Amino acid sequence: MMHHWGLYGDVTLYRLLDQVGLPGRQHFLKNWWGFEPLRQLSSIRLVRIPAEQVKFTDRFPFEDKGQGAVVGTGGGNWDRSRVPLDTHRTYRTLHAHFVEGQPWEDTPAYQLAEREISRGKREWQCRTHEDLSARCDQLERLWDAIDKGGYRSQTELWRENQGGVPPQEYMTRLRNLHVPDELRVAIGRNGEVIRTTSTKHRLVMAQLKDGTYRIPAIIQLIHAEYDGDLLDKAVIAGTEHPLVEEVRDE
Repeated sequence: MMHHWGLYGDVTLYRLLDQVGLPGRQHFLKNWWGFEPLRQLSSIRLVRIPAEQVKFTDRFPFEDKGQGAVVGTGGGNWDRSRVPLDTHRTYRTLHAHFVEGQPWEDTPAYQLAEREISRGKREWQCRTHEDLSARCDQLERLWDAIDKGGYRSQTELWRENQGGVPPQEYMTRLRNLHVPDELRVAIGRNGEVIRTTSTKHRLVMAQLKDGTYRIPAIIQLIHAEYDGDLLDKAVIAGTEHPLVEEVRDE
């Protein structure tokens, strides 16, 4: 049975989740929101959506990636734990550089990374100032690649490089599966598309270039009250897909 205390009740619950161990979290996920945290996956839902349709990024109080990722359908207020994507540091950084023409050194992500690196910490996937310079160069190349070839899926990129790069380079873990490293989304009760994980920079670049780009996404979470047609447009992909496989013991 799912419980509904409203938003403030959920805030209290979120604090509790920080204090309980894995069995406690699994209990809450099942009995509070109706998810099935122990269910093994045999397939994923793949869909193409306009980049501009992704308006939010999540602040969900549970894991959204890796072995412990929550997947499936659940009720309650979890879909309201989100922030507008265009307020995120990554969006503001890429907009400042690629749209406004600001040098990387003046952008929010670069400045934060510089401060953290100076304190001996890792930020924006960088540990050194050399890493930071290389990170900016990599993002410039990604921007140019989307300009020249459009937004390509991980499957398309893998097929182009078949034989040269192992398929695992284009995959990431989702529970008991390795899946294409594509944008993962949640669908809110009113059809809101909420980014959960992966593809943050590529997503923002697609929005800044042409929001009508239809980009690949994996539907990870669905609110129980959603009754739109997005699920009807999805393709079910199991291990017959070249970039979907069962995780072997690690």
